Amino acid sequence: MNKNVQGHLFALTANILWGLIASIGKSALIEFSALSVTTFRMVGAAACFWLLSLFCKREEVDHRDMLKIFFASLFALVFNQGVYIFGLSMTSPIDASIVTTALPIVTMIVAAIYLKEPVTNKKVLGIFVGAMGALILIMSSQSATGGNGSILGDLLCLIAQISFSIYLTYSKDYRRDILPSR
Repeated sequence: MNKNVQGHLFALTANILWGLIASIGKSALIEFSALSVTTFRMVGAAACFWLLSLFCKREEVDHRDMLKIFFASLFALVFNQGVYIFGLSMTSPIDASIVTTALPIVTMIVAAIYLKEPVTNKKVLGIFVGAMGALILIMSSQSATGGNGSILGDLLCLIAQISFSIYLTYSKDYRRDILPSR
């Protein structure tokens, strides 16, 4: 199979799975508490990575880098996933999915503050259109469904996106070093 087609299929699969996470997570929350789901996901992922590490070459990592990786993992996993699951437990999967679409907007704002990346008129217009679209969808789903989602749950999902945005901007240099250049 052509590597380009293979890459697109992997990206499509990842996006489909990412899109289903709110519905699957909400189904799991019927049987289990938010704390149980979060703990299972984090411990399960740690176990999978530990097993995978048994088959990989061991690398030495500087202690200063370990501290940075620790803080990056707090924002990417603990705060992002933990807060998201608790938010999802309080809101509807539709609202959680809509709030998740704010990630690029929030990331641009955090990057402008933390990395001093320029904010152009085109980016501001994109933020405005994206924010209005998300607000319209959330408000219309609240009124159409009789308010199945809660504002607190939506805010927790937004905090999860902010946490992941902090991770993305904070770890930008590390991810650049890890990923192969084209």
